[in-house]
Amino acid sequence: MQVHSEACFHVSAELLETFSNTQIVRKKNIVRDLLQTSNSSVLLKFCDVCKYLNIDPLHEQALPVVVIFMCKSKHCSEMGLSYLENCGCEELLEHIVIKDTQQQNICDQMLSNMGDWLVLFSFFEILEHDPNNATSVKLARDMEGNDMLRRMQTSLADAQVIPAGDLPKQRISMHHTAVLAFLYMSPRKTPSGKMLEMLYTEINNTARDAELRCLRAMTAFKDTMDDEVAYTQTLPLVLRSMRVRKDFTKSIESVLRKQILDAEGIRLDVMQHSTRPLLRTYAQNSITKQRTRQTTLSWQSWRDALCFPPTTSSQMQLILYFISVQSKPVDRTLYASFYTKDMCDKAASNTLDSIDAIAVIRIIDSIRVYNNKIKHLIDFSSKCLQGINQKARDSLSIVQVLKLYIASRQHESILWECWRKFMPTVNNTVIALNHTIIDNVTSFINNPKNPYDVDSVVLNLLHSHIHDL
Repeated sequence: MQVHSEACFHVSAELLETFSNTQIVRKKNIVRDLLQTSNSSVLLKFCDVCKYLNIDPLHEQALPVVVIFMCKSKHCSEMGLSYLENCGCEELLEHIVIKDTQQQNICDQMLSNMGDWLVLFSFFEILEHDPNNATSVKLARDMEGNDMLRRMQTSLADAQVIPAGDLPKQRISMHHTAVLAFLYMSPRKTPSGKMLEMLYTEINNTARDAELRCLRAMTAFKDTMDDEVAYTQTLPLVLRSMRVRKDFTKSIESVLRKQILDAEGIRLDVMQHSTRPLLRTYAQNSITKQRTRQTTLSWQSWRDALCFPPTTSSQMQLILYFISVQSKPVDRTLYASFYTKDMCDKAASNTLDSIDAIAVIRIIDSIRVYNNKIKHLIDFSSKCLQGINQKARDSLSIVQVLKLYIASRQHESILWECWRKFMPTVNNTVIALNHTIIDNVTSFINNPKNPYDVDSVVLNLLHSHIHDL
């Protein structure tokens, strides 16, 4: 039987409209899901800094300019002018807003993590020398005659911080290594030694004694070259010898477009669900988004942002992190003697978007003895452990009860994850979380007659880690 092709592919206008209406709701979700960009959180932080400095994040010189204005020099404006004049973009400097030290501190809080800077630096690539180009020849001559770069190269070579390996970045010259080292050590709020270590491990596949070698190189460089004027001339020169990869701008476009689509999706949800609770939630989300962002995804990134000195043990770093994520403020006089004032101030001012439950569990689990009397701990034991069978309940030590008490007082996003970690076991099987436990704990922590005795908890932690060593 012969079938006419018109009948096979005929679509009526009514069917087409129906199909279109079924897809329109999902269209934006599909587009948003396709915009997957790695390191989105870092790029969004970069956009926030650009917004604060009044720089277009899509401008081809945005990344170098942000590096200049967040470097260790006190003469950022002069350096920015010098760099932009050589690039023919001096008009960009007229729009940049740098008012005072407080504004710089806000930018530092937005972008102070070593990991963030490593991601941003990965978008730089060194320009190839062109002997037939007058600009390239002059730049090469200026680079070779720069005292700071020559001294950096000598210091790295003497300390054996040298490239080695088969990857392209591991086959660079010592001159280019010095250029990268100068760039990596430039951010104002990152430890130069650690940043140099990161570079060394990137360019050398068999990096040994990284900390010692980098410390030796950095010490030799700073002992012989600590000239602020020379620094203001060298960093713009280093940035002129590099270019920003084209995919950086594309990545910025993607994260900004995805952010817009996410916002439109929220507005669409509000329009489609005009109930009072959703409107209230939308208003709360809007207020939250107006706050200064500082995404802290893990304990490690929070630790890097505070730049602890080598003398501060990992356990004492964890204790300060634990203090900063508690639902109730801790009396600062209890722990101030163990940290510098700057570290305490940073810990108090940092805004945490997420809490690392594993880090909190580690510090709670490290408690060995019960030294300070916790208010309402007996009430907690009698009221909140009813969901545990009698045999397991009787086997609990006072330290185990204390750990459960502390777990119950953590932020709701990690409360039950912490609680499960410290639940007792029966015949090598952890007792399951049940409704009785959840209801009793919720009732106990919401009762104003049972306030969180956080000061005594912190004293127990400090006693375990200092007095009982």
